[in-house]
Amino acid sequence: MGRSTLTVGPYEVALTRKNIRRAYLRVGPDGGVCVSAPARMPVGEVARFVEGHVAWIEERRRRIAQARAVHAVPGAGAGGAVTPGTRGGAVGGMGEPAAPYDPHVLPDGRVLLWGEPVEATRVLALARAVTGGPVGRPVTHASAVTRTALDRAMRSVLLGAATPLVRTWEPRLGVAVATLRIHDTRSRWGSCNVRTHAVNLSLALLHHPRRYLELVVVHELTHLLEPTHNARFHALMASELPNYRALQTELNARGRGMW
Repeated sequence: MGRSTLTVGPYEVALTRKNIRRAYLRVGPDGGVCVSAPARMPVGEVARFVEGHVAWIEERRRRIAQARAVHAVPGAGAGGAVTPGTRGGAVGGMGEPAAPYDPHVLPDGRVLLWGEPVEATRVLALARAVTGGPVGRPVTHASAVTRTALDRAMRSVLLGAATPLVRTWEPRLGVAVATLRIHDTRSRWGSCNVRTHAVNLSLALLHHPRRYLELVVVHELTHLLEPTHNARFHALMASELPNYRALQTELNARGRGMW
């Protein structure tokens, strides 16, 4: 509904006004602070919202800095570090100029698939097996895999893994999912709409062990029975996944879960 910039202490906050009920905060891959806020939320209230999350912002920036350090490859490329190409660019060209940090691709062009690094071509092959057809032109080397094709392939692989889990848990919980989608979300591992029974999963789940995918699926389907995180919700989760709290703690320690 509108974009602007708001200065809050040391932060230049990218503010987006939306038709939403509450404000949301995220830190982008470049360390920039972004806020999505209700259309009529006063600027002063937005500023206080940011000020109340300074510790969280600095922790996110620290993690991003650590990730950049891990992704740096000394001696490669003009800038001493090589990161994957952006959407539409080539992945894994070791002589290319440094590009923006990509949370889905390792510096050498490989992808973390269920916690293990694999070649980008492997992800495309898995996607073809899931969809029954190509998700991009045939390739034999990672450097020929475009970022767009890889993005489609990652979504297909995650959707292919999540769908049978949803079908398994629907009758167990007594719910029905109308729509299952994969989104490149940066603030939540999953979400659902209790009115339309649409479930959304974060593409980032593809990079972590499969057990966390099932956790998020059960979490979101349970919300179709109980929309809030009240005692009933936690009792339902504990009855189906007794170790769900431990799994949830592990997953959120790995990245950006905000349940």
